[in-house]
Amino acid sequence: MDKRMDISTLENWLWDAACSIRGPIDAPKFKDYILPLLFYKRLCDVYEDEIRKLSKEFENEQFAKEIIKSDRKLIRFYIPDEYTWREIRKITTNLGEKLTEALKGIAKENPKFQGVIDIVDFNATAAGQRIISDDTLARLMEILNGHRLGLKEKGKLVVVIDTGVVSRGSGNAGSNREKEIRKKVVDNDYVEAVILIPENLFYNAGGAGNIIVINKSKPHKGEILLINASKEFAKGRPKNYLTDENIKRIEDVYTNWEEVEGFSKIITNEDAARNDYDLSPSRYVATGEKEEILPVEEILVELEQVEEEREVIDKELDGVLQRLGFGGWQGGT
Repeated sequence: MDKRMDISTLENWLWDAACSIRGPIDAPKFKDYILPLLFYKRLCDVYEDEIRKLSKEFENEQFAKEIIKSDRKLIRFYIPDEYTWREIRKITTNLGEKLTEALKGIAKENPKFQGVIDIVDFNATAAGQRIISDDTLARLMEILNGHRLGLKEKGKLVVVIDTGVVSRGSGNAGSNREKEIRKKVVDNDYVEAVILIPENLFYNAGGAGNIIVINKSKPHKGEILLINASKEFAKGRPKNYLTDENIKRIEDVYTNWEEVEGFSKIITNEDAARNDYDLSPSRYVATGEKEEILPVEEILVELEQVEEEREVIDKELDGVLQRLGFGGWQGGT
């Protein structure tokens, strides 16, 4: 299918995908297998679209494929033919092994995807048994093949993410993959809005989250709307929920593109860059209450980054001391 999906179609599609691996995979881990495959299919569909566009330009598909092998600047990313979704789906034996090899191969060809697309071993075993069999994997891929996720030049992406995705790595001297991704989408003027939503809304996560809106054709060029809607909820059992009034308040501010004291703030891309690409709404919009406490997972990530930076500094200092004839200090000399 190549038609636009509505929410109901999307939900049914993902539900069917989850049902296809129910049993071999525990429910909390469905996303670990489905999301990388969705991303993989999206990459392959977009790559196919770009090859089709270049084929029209060069009037020959095979010639276009040969050209991009030597000039990768013509495309956003490169996928070897044998690693495309279309080719992997043809495999009838050792599917898990070949799929894992393909994802690692794509990540090797495109370093920006490392740690994103190649994190799951679809051939992994537990107690001597495959975690997900080739038959189950083939069934899952068949279901995911039901919709095309190709290229839209004016597309908009809206996704719910954890709070750390919009801030991790900012303010630290070392490199951070998430910060580099934020830098790229901000510098390309793709980020339209980030909305901090309340805690305890979802069954699979108790913490707060963010809705991030990526829009390649956003009307307010060079600007990002940040909404701190962390207090916009009603208490419920077992989960909190957004009332119609809460939703309308968020919708009105987004639609009207306005700043509201203690609720929303419009920043420029340059503002984001000056703040080391930290896009957390709570950084820019104070609700008037006590300072927000970072989630434990964010604190642990920051501690790990600090430790990595300390190790780098220790090694540099050790090298300097050795060159000065002091023998270094890490070895206790």
